[in-house]
Amino acid sequence: MGSRIRASIMALGLIAGSWATGATQTTRIPPPDGAETRIHSAAAGTPKAWTPDAGASPASEVKGVNFYTPDEPCAQYNDLKQYDLGSIGVKIDTIDPRWAKAVRQAMEFWNSVLNVHLYEQRDIKACAIKVIDGPPVVLQGGDGYSQFTDWEGFQGKLALGPQRIHNARGRFSLMVHEFGHLFGLRHNDKNGKSVMCAIVDEKTVLDIDDLRALEKNHQLRSDAAAILARSGGKIRVGGIRATFNRLLSVIL
Repeated sequence: MGSRIRASIMALGLIAGSWATGATQTTRIPPPDGAETRIHSAAAGTPKAWTPDAGASPASEVKGVNFYTPDEPCAQYNDLKQYDLGSIGVKIDTIDPRWAKAVRQAMEFWNSVLNVHLYEQRDIKACAIKVIDGPPVVLQGGDGYSQFTDWEGFQGKLALGPQRIHNARGRFSLMVHEFGHLFGLRHNDKNGKSVMCAIVDEKTVLDIDDLRALEKNHQLRSDAAAILARSGGKIRVGGIRATFNRLLSVIL
């Protein structure tokens, strides 16, 4: 099965899980060892990023200012402010291949939710999103931090902490969460089940509030838009959820 099809089914499982019988439901995949992994998102590159850098600074939610790192940003970061995103290049500058894999999987997921083509781009002049290993002053004890397009100093950066050890499902959930911030989503702690909760754990659901917020900023893919339009009704998702569970266990 092709990656686009896998991603589409994953997206349907993540989205549709929120509306079965009109209620919010989660598709939760327990970690292999049965233990919980608590992943904290602080928000919302170079291999040397772990060396404390006097030029880096944390974000300020009070002032609406993004974090800053002195490395060169992607030249096309303002493309993320467009409603119709089109093709968005992602430069992955993390030293940990496990986190790089999680970034690529999150890109596939978002390609199935938004009308966007996220693709890996190594050219700093052609990319819009830069994933970096964040210095401690930026992460502030969290596992990931993304910049917001409507805050001052936006440069399309996503900082992660590769020194944190999580299982594959946890890394995937966190990267989906951080890309959500880049697309304008804020933390959603309304029901404690959304992947956009401040404490991500291994949540695997975008709920109706997430999709409505996304629709204000960017164009949804037709299948996601259709689910949003029918959100007041009942949607059978049993078969989709079962397929999603099997695919997630294989892909991750």
